[in-house]
Amino acid sequence: MERLYIHAPFCLSGKCGYCAFYSIPWEREAELEWIAKIAEDIDRKRQLCGKLRSVYLGGGTPTALSAGCLERLFTHIRKSFNLSSGCEISIECNPETLNAEKAGILANFANRLSLGVQSFEKDVRMTLGRRASDEEIARAFELARGAGFENISCDLINSIPGQSLDGHVADIGKAVRAGAKHISSYSLTIEEGTRLAQTAMTTDEEDELMMWNADDKAMSGHGFSRYEVSNFAKKGFECVHNLEIWFGDRYLGLGPAACSFDGEKRWTEPANFAGWLRGAEPEYDIIPREKRAAEILAFGFRTTMAWTREKFEERSGLDMKGWDDVLSSLAEDGLIAYDGSSASSTPRGLLMWNSLAERIIEGSPRDG
Repeated sequence: MERLYIHAPFCLSGKCGYCAFYSIPWEREAELEWIAKIAEDIDRKRQLCGKLRSVYLGGGTPTALSAGCLERLFTHIRKSFNLSSGCEISIECNPETLNAEKAGILANFANRLSLGVQSFEKDVRMTLGRRASDEEIARAFELARGAGFENISCDLINSIPGQSLDGHVADIGKAVRAGAKHISSYSLTIEEGTRLAQTAMTTDEEDELMMWNADDKAMSGHGFSRYEVSNFAKKGFECVHNLEIWFGDRYLGLGPAACSFDGEKRWTEPANFAGWLRGAEPEYDIIPREKRAAEILAFGFRTTMAWTREKFEERSGLDMKGWDDVLSSLAEDGLIAYDGSSASSTPRGLLMWNSLAERIIEGSPRDG
């Protein structure tokens, strides 16, 4: 495994209305328990990793951790793993949790900062349950730039009830002017178990399509390209960690609810803080080799990058030609470009990725 993911489950202000990720309120005692267990797990499992090419700290809100905890975590990672030259080290951050001390600590270790803004419009943020103020968002970008971060990502959400198309396009421009070199633009999904799911709020497919098309036009106007279903970047600022995992790379996940993948087995740590602290067994996802390979193939099509037969065989152990019928069918339908030795999604394929993926995984024939 050449990639490491660590899940920090804490949030300072409670779970946002749309969030389905595992998180719990931050408490000092829980933070101390978490960092002690993470350090223990690093010591036990580091032999599973070779030289790391990327590290990703997600959540929750990793920057809800105290400055001392962040420094302890990063120091232990650096001491325990062999980090490759140019290793991409990312950390997610909510603007209201970043201060000058934390920004300085992060910059001493990480080289990529992802700011969860969601919208620069206060009323839209309130709809989502986001509590950061305009001033806190501006200050977070200022702190990130001042600490020396060049690779700043900004998360935005679109298709939010009450959000205008012009407002979302304006958000993109504000993110660029604030210093973002990477922008994730996600359509709002109201997932079961979230606070928004308990309301009468719904999303509109026509709005989502308009936002999708507007994203391409607005982003390209700022020199960004769509390289994945919901991700745009200036050249050279793509998120390497996620990009390689979409292409089936192996990774170790530490922390409650964190996933790992060794090329064959996928397992998920307990989404229960007390159970995770006790060392409860993870949940294993073990499926036949061919089905796992189909899953790997499908996820690569989330991106604009091409699968080659060589790369697919390296990642899956199987020949891409085994999917020749379904790939040819997808090419006939305009969802991918395929010449028998390489394959990549078309813009239509990215838009219809869920359907594309289902056809690959199920091996279904062309829809009649």
